[in-house]
Parts: sequence; structure tokens; C-alpha cells
Amino acid sequence: MIHIRNLPDCQLLIDSPELYREVASYLLYCRHELLEYEDEEDIDDSNFMVLAEEDLPMLNDLGPPEETVQISIKADGHTLTIYRIIYPTEVLFIPAEISEKFSF
Repeated sequence: MIHIRNLPDCQLLIDSPELYREVASYLLYCRHELLEYEDEEDIDDSNFMVLAEEDLPMLNDLGPPEETVQISIKADGHTLTIYRIIYPTEVLFIPAEISEKFSF
């Protein structure tokens, strides 16, 4: 599991530019949305996670998500598919290769 709490933490995803871009852009969007209702100093760190196969059991404890988004990125002749799963307290990113091991 990779924890992303703020924009500099996205550097942990540097080996996957497409995933980096998706996580960073959604993090910035969420931050912008929160600034409509909160002062900047009142915004806590984000709780974004990129899950690996061994992390999937934690999904059973979270219950049904608020939103599930399938993202397919076509670049350089290949397609990267990831899922963004949104809960009230966290946002999870899951590679499609392991997605068949859980149900939405």
C-alpha cells in the first residue's frame, strides 16, 4: 500500500506517470473542493491509497463505497486501467489487474 497524504507524496508513484497524474489531479481537485468550505489551515492531510493485492482484504471492512470510477488511459500503445474508489474518509486507487479479486 502506498499512502498519499499531500501532493509531494505523489513522487512515490514516479515509476507510473499515468497513475501519478490521476492521483495528483484528483488530489488537487479534492483540495480545491474543500477550500470552498474550509480555510486552508483547517484542511487535514488527504488519505489517498494505492492498494496492492495484499491490501484488498481491508475493502471488506470499509463497506460499500460512495463512488467507483473506472479509468482507462491509452498511451504509448498500451492501456492502463485503474479504479478510483471513494469512501467518506479515504480514496483508494486499485490497478485493474487485481480488481477481479474483489467486487464493487
